[in-house]
Amino acid sequence: MKHPRGGPPTGRRRAGPPPPGPPEPSLWHVLRPQSTRTLVLGGLMSVSGLVGGARGWLDGMETGTVLKLLGLGLLGLALVIWWVVTHTEDR
Repeated sequence: MKHPRGGPPTGRRRAGPPPPGPPEPSLWHVLRPQSTRTLVLGGLMSVSGLVGGARGWLDGMETGTVLKLLGLGLLGLALVIWWVVTHTEDR
């Protein structure tokens, strides 16, 4: 039995209705913090960064180190807030 020869794929979509199933998620949907791991990670980052930065400031650490620790704490706090906002929008 002979098989018909097909040309190389053109890379274009075929005419007709779209394939069944849900559409591909956007990049924003992929980046949304949906897991409780994000909440735990953000909580640990915020507590350790803010407490470490305050302790370093009181002990007289270098300014760069204190600012890095405070930045870590603020990043963790932002993750926690972002998770809460995302979680309340989904409910």
